[in-house]
Amino acid sequence: MKSITTKALTIIVLPLFISFIIANIVSFFSIYNNTLEATGIEAYGCANITTALIDPDLMNKALQKDQKAIKEIGQSLNWTVDHKHIFRNQYILNLDGKVIVTDDYSSHHGLHVGDKHPINQETIEYIKTHKSPIYSKVYKISRKALSTDLIAVIPFCDCLAVKSIDCTVSSVPTKMVFTSSVI
Repeated sequence: MKSITTKALTIIVLPLFISFIIANIVSFFSIYNNTLEATGIEAYGCANITTALIDPDLMNKALQKDQKAIKEIGQSLNWTVDHKHIFRNQYILNLDGKVIVTDDYSSHHGLHVGDKHPINQETIEYIKTHKSPIYSKVYKISRKALSTDLIAVIPFCDCLAVKSIDCTVSSVPTKMVFTSSVI
């Protein structure tokens, strides 16, 4: 027969241990979702900065498939990934979801001008209607979990295209660790 001390310790420690496990699981998912949201906000902040650098006339030429304009805009898109290593690549979609401009990093991940992006039409309609940034839920391309941050390219308040930055979701736990170590 068990001693009274063992029974008392079991009655006290077991619920505390279970509570600790549940609290940690809930905290992890809460922090993960908040970090994913913060990453999305950071991405469309970077996208907004670099969008302001795109010449509207050059963008119109790129939409008309002018190769020189596509290359020039693609070079300017490299800046974000060069300076923010949590981002994977950056590109611009037309309103049909086709890739019209890519940075140099996109080709490393199999994304090329003319490809159809898995963006849904509801997201494009949201951007056209609200003219505000949005980030996608996590989705997979080539077995890689991604979140795409999308903003409208709006020269003179007329939405022409959608600028996108991919963020690998695997970078989110790294950012979580960094964020929690800073706090």
